[in-house]
Amino acid sequence: EVFDLDSEEIYDLFLAENASGVFVGIVKTEYENALLDIRDKCFDKYIFKSEYSKLIENYVKEKYGDELEFLWTKAPNNAILRRKDSNKWYCAMLTTKAESIGLNGKHIVEIIDIMENPNTISNIIDYVNYFPAYHMNKKYWLTIKLDNCTLSIDKIFEHIDNSYSLANRKPAKNRG
Repeated sequence: EVFDLDSEEIYDLFLAENASGVFVGIVKTEYENALLDIRDKCFDKYIFKSEYSKLIENYVKEKYGDELEFLWTKAPNNAILRRKDSNKWYCAMLTTKAESIGLNGKHIVEIIDIMENPNTISNIIDYVNYFPAYHMNKKYWLTIKLDNCTLSIDKIFEHIDNSYSLANRKPAKNRG
């Protein structure tokens, strides 16, 4: 709350949309700056908190020069990684409810969706680390749960490299 020091009363005129004037403008600006300062100093900026998520972010940045792209205002905790040369996605890092990938519970889990050879997908889904793709084509994509993952990080890096390679493929030309 903002207080008028002279009257010792709450000053809320600056919150009215139609309020105008130099003083109201100054108070609005200072109020917004204070809220931004609180946000920057008091809230965690990192969406993906698991150890593996951080390692993945560093890996793709160092190896491919790619950074997470947050594309959706309605899903601000979801991001993709895309190749610079083909502009195709090769990973999606997401947060979702555990039940969304076939686990019990409504708690939030961190996952990564990666492209995979369709012949491999059905053989490795175990509902522990590997799941059918979440929000992607289940024929070509696979989900790995990053929270409490029992896969080695090197194995996940192999999957990412494979997905990166698969994302380079050009669509078949129409031979009609």
